[in-house]
Amino acid sequence: MTNRLHLNFHGLRMRVEGGDADAVNEIARDFAYFQDDRFKSSPDAVLTLHRRPAPEALRVSNRSFRWKGCRFTHRAGARRVSYEDGAAIRYDFRSETGAVYAESFDLLRELAYLTIHSRVGQLLEQRGLYRAHALGFVFKGEAGLLLLPEGGGKTTLAFELLRRVPELTLLGDDIPLLSGDGQTLHPFPLRLGFRDEVDGAVHSSLVRTLTRRRHGRKRLVDQSFYGKRVAPPSPLRWILAGERTGVEMPLLTPCSRLRMGGPLAKGLVIGIGTPQVLELLSFGALLNSAVQRASVAWKAMNHANLYRFRMSDSAADNADALGSLFKVL
Repeated sequence: MTNRLHLNFHGLRMRVEGGDADAVNEIARDFAYFQDDRFKSSPDAVLTLHRRPAPEALRVSNRSFRWKGCRFTHRAGARRVSYEDGAAIRYDFRSETGAVYAESFDLLRELAYLTIHSRVGQLLEQRGLYRAHALGFVFKGEAGLLLLPEGGGKTTLAFELLRRVPELTLLGDDIPLLSGDGQTLHPFPLRLGFRDEVDGAVHSSLVRTLTRRRHGRKRLVDQSFYGKRVAPPSPLRWILAGERTGVEMPLLTPCSRLRMGGPLAKGLVIGIGTPQVLELLSFGALLNSAVQRASVAWKAMNHANLYRFRMSDSAADNADALGSLFKVL
């Protein structure tokens, strides 16, 4: 029996399917905000999940390119990636169809999640929507981006903002979308991911655990925890460069374009920390995409108010400070 999931990413339609109902259900929970059963045919992309080792025909030879524990090759518009443990990804860019193979349930979940992000990210860019590795929020109808280094605590801060600032809604704790003119933020809410234990206020039915290949165990909180606090597309007003300086009290001060250039280059132009399978991307596509994102970053910097946010070690204090400061900005 084939299990099917229909996703709609701002008009980009993808079908995820497979014989393992549990694997498809995990992806459904990851991308719950984007589920859309109104269409049953003619998706823009299709990904099939197989909970078994890749067939021999998909194995990549030792003469292929090697990258961080995998080998990949590109022929006739299709990319094949083989991993050392027998897992594999095949993706045909002409037909926008792909398949993920893994005997390990957690590895199948992880590779499928990252493959979806990789293709959806590139296809959305063709439609003028660009992913920013940042916390996206809306306060009284105006949107902001908070840029933090990878592992800087975006999700923990998002959790505290939801609890402590009633007027605030979220566009996403990891990769909100920025329009090509740099003036509008669009929602891209996903499940919340925590490295440490999840706050006891979250019902256990919303919490899952995923053991990743290189980054260890992560606890996932379903997107439904947001409730109705997902914001619609909103005009961009603020861009904040977050820094963990260990100050006793958080401090928000104006920031120059020169200082903001570094965080925006990492979070938007290069996309450090953005979930994706780099093995599925070509150098040419990465270079072209980076040029486009640099243009979007420049437009956003010239449109928004720029601030430097020196953060304390307390996520609760940082959330309270943001809530108070936005009321007077």
